[in-house]
Amino acid sequence: VLALAGPVAVVAVVVAVVVLGSGSTATPAAAEVLHRTAAVAAAAGKAPDMPGPGQFLYSKVKMVELVGWDPGGRQVSQGGQLKYRGAFNAEITTERESWWGARGGGRQREVMTAPPRLVPASDRARWKREGSPLPGDLDPQHEREEAAATAGHGPQVLEARRGVYDIKIPRPPGRGLGPNFGFPDYSRLPTRPEALRHAIQGNHFPGIGNAPDGADEPLDTKETIESLFSLLSAPNVSPALRAATFNALAEMPGIELRTDATDLAGRHCDAIRYYDARYGWANEYFFDPDTSAILGDRWVVVKPGVSPSTDGLPAGLVKRETALISSGIVDSVHQRLAPGA
Repeated sequence: VLALAGPVAVVAVVVAVVVLGSGSTATPAAAEVLHRTAAVAAAAGKAPDMPGPGQFLYSKVKMVELVGWDPGGRQVSQGGQLKYRGAFNAEITTERESWWGARGGGRQREVMTAPPRLVPASDRARWKREGSPLPGDLDPQHEREEAAATAGHGPQVLEARRGVYDIKIPRPPGRGLGPNFGFPDYSRLPTRPEALRHAIQGNHFPGIGNAPDGADEPLDTKETIESLFSLLSAPNVSPALRAATFNALAEMPGIELRTDATDLAGRHCDAIRYYDARYGWANEYFFDPDTSAILGDRWVVVKPGVSPSTDGLPAGLVKRETALISSGIVDSVHQRLAPGA
């Protein structure tokens, strides 16, 4: 999701999924709110402007993520845990800013804004004894090694110190990444809800994101919901397509509604929730029903031990949570927007 997690997430969008029965729908309360929000989205007017030559799409995201890392081998598992001896696992809180040009190139800056919350908490004493190492790019030693390895080519390190990683990414040579990578072309997706749901589920539109031509592996219900919500978070989706996406979500089974939700930024909002019994964790997606704005998402452990991904984790642990603080077009990789923009 470009708006929530930067350009890499857009590149990783793969639109594929299993066709569900037409009788399967969200709970009545969730479906009602989603249909109402769809009407708000449809009335929004034209699609947001996209960056032109010399411009960048800026976004600022607050994030909490379970990260596992090996201080010696630099192996990092984001959104999951490393279970072998000597590894550390912790919830890492950061603010991530990104500037992304239409054909690649830009800047990414990540700042750790709170001490790591070790999982389990009993590992904190060992973590301190070993020098309080941080995962990956947030660790000064790793940053120095990466800066030396990429000197003269690749990303330019603008700032590298403990808990801060700031890089400028050069635009690829030639024509750059192309429209299907920096900002996928969603114009061919249907704007009828059922047709959109089937198109996403069946991967009838190869070439969007990094889905290879001919890829037809179906996604399950959880993955379908993720793909639809990712579509809502994309910056270049028309009001008609956003409306169709909200209506398509209302057709998905197992979706529940929370009207008393609060996102990571402290904003009161609605959330749709889907619990996946196979893995033991739930996905929650935050939005403002009055404006149709997407605010963020959260993955939380519900039943530990149901699958390897939740084994050994306490119930209620957040595996990943994001909150979009601001997003919009800027004229340089040093320009920022005020929160709420």
